[in-house]
Amino acid sequence: MSDDIMREVLQALDADTVKPYADVRPLMKALTNVAQFETITGIAGTGAALDVETQGNPRAVVLINRTQNCLAVHTKGMPNASAMKVTAAAAWIAVNGITLGSEKFTIGTDADLNTNLDAIDALVLI
Repeated sequence: MSDDIMREVLQALDADTVKPYADVRPLMKALTNVAQFETITGIAGTGAALDVETQGNPRAVVLINRTQNCLAVHTKGMPNASAMKVTAAAAWIAVNGITLGSEKFTIGTDADLNTNLDAIDALVLI
């Protein structure tokens, strides 16, 4: 947590500054800007695009396909359905990769990411 956010939290919680109906926006802002990680295991590949529900809006996904020995990363700001994947060598996925959504992400049909019965895990930054 940055020093500015921590200072806002402490000010919002300070008994001398908290008054009835105090403006708690700085506290809410600080609390909602804290990132959290979600680990999702046991995703079964289908070979078709696959939505994976998350506890919040994902900002980044690290996908690990244990069957295909592939690692893929997608971050907010990258084009939809794209990812950087690492197999024997790194490669850019321009289509059929990973797309971030509202409280979910979608695993596309790239053969290294998602084929039928693949064992897939994900680390999601919310």
